[in-house]
Amino acid sequence: MPAAGRGWMYLSLTVVLEVVATLALRASDGFTVLWPSLVAVAAYSSTVVVLSWALQTISMSIAYIVWTAAGTTGVAVFSAILFRDVMTPLAWVGIVLVILGVSLINAFPAVGPSGEEADSGAEEAYAKRP
Repeated sequence: MPAAGRGWMYLSLTVVLEVVATLALRASDGFTVLWPSLVAVAAYSSTVVVLSWALQTISMSIAYIVWTAAGTTGVAVFSAILFRDVMTPLAWVGIVLVILGVSLINAFPAVGPSGEEADSGAEEAYAKRP
C-alpha cells in the first residue's frame, strides 16, 4: 500500500479508537467500572500512537481536522444509540455542517504557485528526522 494510503488507513483507525475510547469513558462512570476504564485508557493511548503514524504522510492541519470532526460525529451518533443521549435537531444540523466542512477541505486541496497540488511536507520532514 502506498504511504499516503497507509496514512489515511492509520487516521481512520485513530478515529475508531477515539470513538471507542470516549464511549468507554462514558461507560466507566468516572473510572469506577473496571473494564470500560481499561478500554478507555488503552484506546486513548493507542489513538496517540496511531495518530503519530498517520502524521508521517498526512499534514497535521488536515489530519487534525478530519480526526476531530469524524471523532465528534462518531461519538455523537453512537452515544445517541448506546446511551440514549438526546440531540436537538439543530445539533444534528451542526454535525452535518461539520461533515460538509471537512469534505470541502479534502475535496479542494491546497494548490501551489505552479498550479500543482501542494505537498504537505510530512513525508519529507519525516525522512529528515534524526
